[in-house]
Amino acid sequence: MNSKFLVKYVHCLITLIITLLLMLSGHGKIIAKEKNKNNRVESRLPPDFLWCGTSDNNTYLDFCFQTEKVCKNFALKRRETNGGKLTLCRPTRIK
Repeated sequence: MNSKFLVKYVHCLITLIITLLLMLSGHGKIIAKEKNKNNRVESRLPPDFLWCGTSDNNTYLDFCFQTEKVCKNFALKRRETNGGKLTLCRPTRIK
C-alpha cells in the first residue's frame, strides 16, 4: 500500500513539473514576441531623409546624420561648446 502511494506521489510530481515547464516556455515565447514588437516600432525613414540639426529659430541647416541618436549626441556636445545655443534634430528630406 505504501508503494502505491509513492507511485501516485511521483506521478503527480512529474505531471506538475511538466506542466510548469510548459507554462514557463510559453511565457518566454510571449516575452520574446513583445520584445520583437518593441524593436520594430522604431520608424524607418526612406533613405532620402536625414536627421539635420537646425538652429533654435530654424534659420539654417547645420549638420546632417543618418540616425536621430547620432544627431542628438552631436547637438548636446555642440550646445556645451557653443555657449548654450540650442540645436534641434529634425528629419529632413535631402534631394
